[in-house]
Amino acid sequence: MGTPIYEENFKVYFLPAVADLAAPSVAEVTAGDRLVQITKDGFSFNSSEGTVDNGELDSTFNGQLPGGLSLTIDLTIKRDDEDESATFDLTQRDAEGVLLVSPFGIAVATSKVHTFPGRFGSRRLDSPGGDKNQRYMVTVYVSEPYDLDAVVAA
Repeated sequence: MGTPIYEENFKVYFLPAVADLAAPSVAEVTAGDRLVQITKDGFSFNSSEGTVDNGELDSTFNGQLPGGLSLTIDLTIKRDDEDESATFDLTQRDAEGVLLVSPFGIAVATSKVHTFPGRFGSRRLDSPGGDKNQRYMVTVYVSEPYDLDAVVAA
């Protein structure tokens, strides 16, 4: 298949609980909610990695090692005036769980996925404007080490 595009392939879920971040089960994925109506530019990873000074006095080389890592994920989601239960109502401040990203389509057994444990921050309404969908933004604060190499277990 080569290199797939994001459109129609990139699926995002919010799971209330996952026993093993490296192997979320099909049952855990089914118990979660797929976040729909994320805008095409509405998913953003924001990471920051600190550095540890590893230089030595007897050297002119200022060595460094990787330090602590932090990650947030910003989502921009269109509003639905008929039924917002799958998105707007779900993304309440402090709702805790696992954001599961399935980059190659619907998450099924043996799917390669990414798992990010964390909680939602406050929802923020977008500014109104012409030629624009109503939408809101919310940040997921990743609270523990995440897994970029997870595989959905049967």
